[in-house]
Amino acid sequence: MIHELILIANGRIMNPAVYNMFAPENAKIIAIDGGANQCINLGVKPDYLIGDFDSIDPGIKSKFPEAEVVHRPEQNLTDMEKALELAAQLNPSRIIIFSAFGDRTDHSAGNLLIFQNLSGNIPLEVIDNYGRLRILKPGINVIKNKTGKTVSMFSYRPVKNLNITGFKYGINMESHRDSFIGISNVYESESCTVTFDEGVLFIYELIEHA
Repeated sequence: MIHELILIANGRIMNPAVYNMFAPENAKIIAIDGGANQCINLGVKPDYLIGDFDSIDPGIKSKFPEAEVVHRPEQNLTDMEKALELAAQLNPSRIIIFSAFGDRTDHSAGNLLIFQNLSGNIPLEVIDNYGRLRILKPGINVIKNKTGKTVSMFSYRPVKNLNITGFKYGINMESHRDSFIGISNVYESESCTVTFDEGVLFIYELIEHA
């Protein structure tokens, strides 16, 4: 079992300072196709290169001779889905994805849907240059030590009996039949709770430097 696993995608170029803020030391790294180009910018060496390699710069693979190359040319899955399949096989305790979102709206929207539909119990975080996205599942979710930070929550699915406490704008046992959007809320307590009975909820926290 791998303790923590980093996936580097081919989205918007990561700020190295943000990457270093969230990248665990000694984590294994999967570069997703053109994400190998990002590895050069970030000064890291991937352990795996995966994808159909249609967006990787010529010669990049040769810069990582020790990386295991997993060539998957089939087009019925996106490169992100292929990478997440490999990640599940490695059985990490946590997955951190960088550069999942970029200039192409179709890729960004597609990745959000992929993350929403993930099954299993491996915690997943998605980092961009402005914040951290996580996925909350039904039950009681306790969030500590975030006072004053801006946070947004949203879902593309119905959410049943949503209750949030400790925030500037609270919600008391509301059900949202189609989707839920709660943008730019603020943590106002050292211990906040998000509870709901059904659905999948994205939570996006702005990072301090942004």
